[in-house]
Amino acid sequence: MFSSHTQVLAKLAVHLFDARQSVVPLDLINQLDEQSFQLAINAMILRRMGFYERSVIFFVPGASRDI
Repeated sequence: MFSSHTQVLAKLAVHLFDARQSVVPLDLINQLDEQSFQLAINAMILRRMGFYERSVIFFVPGASRDI
């Protein structure tokens, strides 16, 4: 069996490309550790902006925001 945060990330991955799968936003907030939460945020950014957008800014924990 997969851990709860792995299940939440898998649901999000499916949901981003198939709206028939649902994911509860509070599950992302409450169940994901910092690294997994950042991965989820980055996945949503990529889905929204596309994979070819050069101006995508990723959120990296501890990184400087000065770009």
